[in-house]
Amino acid sequence: MREFTKEDKAFLCRLIDAYNDEQIKTVLVMGFDDDDKFMISLISALKAKKNAKVQLRVNLLDHTKELVQRAFDQYSRNTKVVFNTKKPFNIFGHKILVDQWRRNSSFPIYNDISIYYPVQSVIDDGSSNDFKKFFEALSNDHSKLRILVTTNDVTKGYLKLDLLSGVVDKIMVLDSSKKFPEQYSIILNNLNEDRIYYENFESDN
Repeated sequence: MREFTKEDKAFLCRLIDAYNDEQIKTVLVMGFDDDDKFMISLISALKAKKNAKVQLRVNLLDHTKELVQRAFDQYSRNTKVVFNTKKPFNIFGHKILVDQWRRNSSFPIYNDISIYYPVQSVIDDGSSNDFKKFFEALSNDHSKLRILVTTNDVTKGYLKLDLLSGVVDKIMVLDSSKKFPEQYSIILNNLNEDRIYYENFESDN
């Protein structure tokens, strides 16, 4: 079973700091290990405030359940991921509301933290109707912090990050290169690069 490293814990604390920063409304979480990105984002949301109201906002329910189950399988044995838009996600003694942002894009949302996962499929084509719905959902989400979590984000140009320039206040990159050196090396070899493009991002942008 996986355990959080000191780098993971530091990243978790940075997300909590973002929650407490009045200047930060939306954070984009990037990095090559999807399971850790989701788990750390979720746990930071639960730790940011006592009895925090946390909502998981998804596009496709079944696909997201598979991703969330995979993430939990890395850290927690015998955890069955079950949720739908009428039944909250019960985990670690917390109830996390779940909705499909595409269906509820025009509805106002008020949470402590909203987690959008995964988001890469809607920010690779700004002309799509899904992106318009996504942007509308974000505009109507008045949560204190909105965390957008990517998957499949290692190829430069795949995500049109400029589409989020007016929405995202901070990009945070989870560095898992020490935790998963073999996976990191394979990615770099496949990309034929010395480093993943977003490792050049400033940590405070």
